[in-house]
Amino acid sequence: MLELAHKMKAEPEAYYDALTNETLLMLFEKPSLRTRVSLEVGMTELGGHAISYMIGDSPLGKKETYGDTGACLSRYVAAITARVTSREQIDGLTATADVPVVNALDDWAHPMQILADMQTIEEKKGGLSGVRMAYLGDIRNNMTYDLMRGGSLMGFTVAVAGPSGPDYVRTPLDSARTNAQTEEAEAELGGVLRAGD
Repeated sequence: MLELAHKMKAEPEAYYDALTNETLLMLFEKPSLRTRVSLEVGMTELGGHAISYMIGDSPLGKKETYGDTGACLSRYVAAITARVTSREQIDGLTATADVPVVNALDDWAHPMQILADMQTIEEKKGGLSGVRMAYLGDIRNNMTYDLMRGGSLMGFTVAVAGPSGPDYVRTPLDSARTNAQTEEAEAELGGVLRAGD
């Protein structure tokens, strides 16, 4: 995906009709500026169309389940993005949707943001391998989790440090460790995560 992102950024005109007559439905439970604007601009520049749908104004999650919605929306659109409160909502959509569902944010992840961050790091540093990154602050958030997952999957090191206590410690250590590609990476990752706890 990162290789394709670099190509698209370098030669945007080669992709102007990549999504002609395709529609993306963007579900927003949580407010957004950058995600919404970038998705709408991206669809327009690729020849497609984006519809922004605010969940707060809809029966979704109340009168209609996420599973029902995924099946229904698949009849209308080419893809769905969802910026929601919980992973269960994403799971509900993907369980029945026949079109791609892109997680635009949930309580455990912000996949589009970490991909954009990794693309930027590759542009500025020439690659991800060997990159060492430190994160200091509240570690109880989806971007910290994705930095750890991204590092374990892509071979860069992330050191995380933050306040301790029940209001702060909630990191997906097992997920990050599962993704570690080598024993050495796992050992290093495990040490960093234990230090970050």
